[in-house]
Amino acid sequence: MRYLIKIFRFIWQSERKSLVRGIILAVLVLVMGSALLGLSGWFIVATGAAGLATGAVGMAGSGMNVFGPSAGVRGLALGRTLTRYGERLMTHDATLRALAVLRVRLLKSFSSAPYLQMLRLRGGEILNRLTSDVDALDGIALRLLIPIAAGGVTLGLAFALIWALAGLSLALWITGGLLLGAFVAFRFTLRRANRPARLAEYALQAFRVRTIDLLRGQTLLLLAGRLQPAIKNTLEADERMRKAWLETANVERLAGFILSVSATIAAGGALFLGAIMVRSGTLEPAFAAFAFFIALGLAEIILPLQKGMAELGRMIDAARRVSSQMDLANEADELPAVVVNPASAALEIRALQVSAPQDVDLTLVQPVNLSVAAGQTLGVTAKSGVGKSTLLAMIAGLLPVSKGEILIGGHNIQTWPEPQLRAQIGVLMQRSSLMRGTVGEALALANPAADKARMLAVLEAVALAPVIAAGGGLSMPLGESGSGLSGGEQRRLALARVLIRQPEILLLDEPCEGLDDKTAQAVLKGIRTICPDAAILIASHRPAEIKWCDKLYQLVAH
Repeated sequence: MRYLIKIFRFIWQSERKSLVRGIILAVLVLVMGSALLGLSGWFIVATGAAGLATGAVGMAGSGMNVFGPSAGVRGLALGRTLTRYGERLMTHDATLRALAVLRVRLLKSFSSAPYLQMLRLRGGEILNRLTSDVDALDGIALRLLIPIAAGGVTLGLAFALIWALAGLSLALWITGGLLLGAFVAFRFTLRRANRPARLAEYALQAFRVRTIDLLRGQTLLLLAGRLQPAIKNTLEADERMRKAWLETANVERLAGFILSVSATIAAGGALFLGAIMVRSGTLEPAFAAFAFFIALGLAEIILPLQKGMAELGRMIDAARRVSSQMDLANEADELPAVVVNPASAALEIRALQVSAPQDVDLTLVQPVNLSVAAGQTLGVTAKSGVGKSTLLAMIAGLLPVSKGEILIGGHNIQTWPEPQLRAQIGVLMQRSSLMRGTVGEALALANPAADKARMLAVLEAVALAPVIAAGGGLSMPLGESGSGLSGGEQRRLALARVLIRQPEILLLDEPCEGLDDKTAQAVLKGIRTICPDAAILIASHRPAEIKWCDKLYQLVAH
């Protein structure tokens, strides 16, 4: 339960004022509902008793004011409807706003994960888990804690009112019976609904992932002869999900039955006790009817809880996962801004130990010592697989440094605030991704402030302008992963996305891979045109790229 409380505390802290107003409105709804039935019961019995007492004289002769109670009944009915609408609007809006903040916090947590962990993450799985978990969490506030809080306050008020008008025994019987029924139903669902709710959630996530994979890879699956097995696996996940939800629904119905029985026993017992008290002369018939109908009205407090109880297992699982992810999202204290010394080398590496990403104890190359000044280009060469890409990832701050130092402007990169470091460095790794959208949107992702002229300039620099112009210019649509462009064109667009920021330091991992020599030379010339003063470190083994460099550094295997 501590995970549920933690999530509710987050929602409460985000939208405290709105939730307090919503709980007040929820209490008013419940009070009006109970008062409506209580007043109606009292009014019916009182008018009937008055009619019997007056006989032929009728109600007019009894002196009883029938207009006041009838107006009260109409007012409570109308007020209850309007208040219910306001309560739903306020609590749902506040909860959804808080969950929107929670989504941003979780996405920040995923985006701040270590580089190697991010490489293992699949965007579809993250989005599916995030969507499913947050969808489950709205019930914590809306179907559990807010109804419990409002119901508790209403029961307390009802206890005091029944005690004052009908006696302590009736007050204890009605409120105690309802509380006992809610407790029994809660314990029942906690034991019976946990497992099917969790299984339903796991099956739902499996169904979503398999459906997406099936739709995205149906061509490859068909060619490999695996389409029918993939469809079968997807349908099996759907079948497991439906069976688990059916079991959960059965538990929900049983919980509702327990709550209904407890409400019936509370109301029936109130009627019986009231009749005994009326017969003994200790209670007026109208107030006995008032207590009975109040008991019927108070059933509205506990019956809505059955939905939340049935989903308790799903909520707890989601809250557990989200809570652990929230802990990772806690931001560290902001580092002070770094003041760069212009006289220092733009990039300097001292005795850096380059280790395998999966094993920090496995040293790849001998200690690295190099420097790249502003406006200078350094080529890093080595055999394939020795560690060129790993070195660039370490310089970019994507992999941890176990031994040695990486300095930018005379400052260790570990002292740089993350936003300032990212603004200083531009990185083109071997694997670069593009997203669905237009060419202009792909460039604006890196530099939202870039105008059309700058976008066209970087496209010209990477020898991509004619292709883009033929495809519709900056409005040229791109499919998923940049489909619509060839592999070399996708690579150059990814390079243009790096260049448009005009960073002070450029880290390029084989930027001309897949290009012919003429195009490669044009692209290399364009890089220096866009970033004339940048310190460029390029990992390469191609003659055209090596010839372009001002100096070379050979990585020697350890």
